[in-house]
Amino acid sequence: MIPKFQRISESSDQDFILMLDLYVSAFPPDERRSPAALGKLVDTNPVMAFYLIRQNDIAMGFIILWHFESFLYGEHFSIWPEYRKSTLAIEVLNLLKKTYRGIILFEVEPPEDRTSIRRYNFYLRNGFRPVCKDYEQPPYSVDKSPVPMWILSNQEEIDGDILGKYLDTIKKEVYKII
Repeated sequence: MIPKFQRISESSDQDFILMLDLYVSAFPPDERRSPAALGKLVDTNPVMAFYLIRQNDIAMGFIILWHFESFLYGEHFSIWPEYRKSTLAIEVLNLLKKTYRGIILFEVEPPEDRTSIRRYNFYLRNGFRPVCKDYEQPPYSVDKSPVPMWILSNQEEIDGDILGKYLDTIKKEVYKII
């Protein structure tokens, strides 16, 4: 069955509150916002969309997407551990590529350990390729550190100037770095 995206637009939504546990457990502290900061974005930022991933009426995970004019940026994507052995994550990426025909970007950790290699290979198997290997995710707040990341895209190549503009947009709008 094809998964469905359900946009959550209020941090008081019970499904959002449920997904906060997954968000906190799936991403290290330096790679995520505080739950309060994420909730504020859900409540106030129309460019950022927090989507609950449902299949057979079951909340199975979430994906956070930023809908920019020229590209789509996937900030976080996670499935509950008990559903990770299914094809759900593949189906989510296929649905995303089918419904959004433009450039899609994701950040991933460089493939250095078992988990990051598995995650990187998952994106490769699903049509995403590295377009920038010298990127650093800015810190989400003053108490967090920057994180080395690779930028992956559903496009094989992106002109360097255009990619630079995309990364500037991400830093300005997602991380509030001017």
